[in-house]
Amino acid sequence: MHKYEAGQTVDYSGESGSHHTSGQYEITRLLPETADGEPQYRLRKLPEGPERIAREHLLFPARTRTG
Repeated sequence: MHKYEAGQTVDYSGESGSHHTSGQYEITRLLPETADGEPQYRLRKLPEGPERIAREHLLFPARTRTG
């Protein structure tokens, strides 16, 4: 079962060694679970960045950005 919904903003931690992909993303679509049962998502980097697929364990509720 997916924890997040399409349209929601999340923080993506990136894969190990890929810190340049970390940041805020918008979930554009829920994808089927992996073979081991982990939910997956299609994400778009904010603002107006490229899309990627991420497993749920790499996503966290978006922190509010100030200033």
